[in-house]
Amino acid sequence: AEPSSKSSGLKGWDAVKLIYVLYLVGFAVPLCALAGVVIAYAKRNDVGPAEASHMAFQIRSFWVGLGAIVLGAVLTLVLVGWLVMAIWAVWAVARFVTGLLKALDEAPVADPDGYGFTA
Repeated sequence: AEPSSKSSGLKGWDAVKLIYVLYLVGFAVPLCALAGVVIAYAKRNDVGPAEASHMAFQIRSFWVGLGAIVLGAVLTLVLVGWLVMAIWAVWAVARFVTGLLKALDEAPVADPDGYGFTA
């Protein structure tokens, strides 16, 4: 049972999984990642603690990723930016895939405030 009293709409684990999928699709369609973070912010107070750990992880991943992209874009002027963006891409895919796998098992993220490569 969800903590929310709403009877319809996107529920806990479904929202968490959708956000990971939106983030992964965001590599091809960046607005999907933006939609994912909006959903994470909107739903984070309507879910249980395990789901909330994923949403905190997803929100942190979005903002750190956006920072890395901006930094990488600026640093492309001195060529090292391409390396920054390549590292970000590997970091992001690893976080999103391991997070999705944990969400499929309905397991919480161990360190939602961390910067590591895995959920």
